[in-house]
Amino acid sequence: AAKKKTAAKKKTAAKKKTAAKKKTAAKKKTAAKKKTAAKKKTAAKTKTGAKTKPGAKKKTAAKKKTGAKKKGADSAVLVSRQMREQMLAWSLQLPQAWEDHPWGESVAKVGKKVFVFFGMSTDDYLREGFGMSVKLPHSGDVVLSLPFANPTGYGLGRSGWVSVRIPPDAMPPPSVLMEWIEESYRAVAPKRAIAELDERG
Repeated sequence: AAKKKTAAKKKTAAKKKTAAKKKTAAKKKTAAKKKTAAKKKTAAKTKTGAKTKPGAKKKTAAKKKTGAKKKGADSAVLVSRQMREQMLAWSLQLPQAWEDHPWGESVAKVGKKVFVFFGMSTDDYLREGFGMSVKLPHSGDVVLSLPFANPTGYGLGRSGWVSVRIPPDAMPPPSVLMEWIEESYRAVAPKRAIAELDERG
């Protein structure tokens, strides 16, 4: 009876051992499958990434190009705006000069007469360059020979008015623009204001 009991115990132990081995083998097999599946998934992602990389590069290049264009456009606006502000400030320091805003644009007047039209102050307007219209009875023909100058519209060109729209890369020295503004001022200002300007030297 003792021998039978021992044999039974051994048999049971052997079965448990075999079952444990099978379970361990199954776990290893499952783990190996998961590992293989993970490798395949990673490989697939890498492959997909490699395929889409040229497109991503094109998209990045396009963004950089757009950014460069925007930066160039913003730079043009900045240059035009700085020149506009400088010329407006210089105009307003002339005797009896003051700023008005008819038709939504800035003008410099002496008394009731306009001597400089500065146009709009929007980015879209300034992006094309600094613009102004002045009356040039003496230098008008010379200025009109420049590529960015035209007779002012609305019939003003017949009275000696000249409009300029100067791109940032063709901007003349501020002193040249000031000479045009002063000539326009002297063409419309009352004698008393001109005398005051002459007294300044």
